[in-house]
This record gives sequence, C-alpha cells and structure tokens, in this order.
Amino acid sequence: MMSEILAPAGNFDALVAAVRSGANAVYFGTGAFNARRFAIFIR
Repeated sequence: MMSEILAPAGNFDALVAAVRSGANAVYFGTGAFNARRFAIFIR
C-alpha cells in the first residue's frame, strides 16, 4: 500500500515548498473555509 503525503499550504511559497519536497497533495483554507478554523472546539 502506498502512502500519500498531504501538506498544508498557507501561502504560495508554502505550496511551492510542499510540491518541491514531494507532497502528493496540499490543502489550504480561506477566511470562511478553513479546516482548522474551529479545531479548538473539537476535543
């Protein structure tokens, strides 16, 4: 089974760094659509 490397990309420089480092996928968020926005409430 192959693993996938998923990396966060908070800006364009982070996106480029993730891809150059071998990430198979990246994720990002905007002000209203952000996976970590409400992370503090999940426990």
